[in-house]
Amino acid sequence: MKKVQFRIDENQHDDLLDCLKTLYPDEPALTVAKGMKLLANALLKSK
Repeated sequence: MKKVQFRIDENQHDDLLDCLKTLYPDEPALTVAKGMKLLANALLKSK
């Protein structure tokens, strides 16, 4: 698996975290990094 890095500003970070919390409401202590990893794994499994 390739590592992907990106930069977002603080407002985008907050919006992205809100979206990820909507997708993964039962995930404790969700961070953007953890949410993106969960999302990437789900996308890879759906192939």
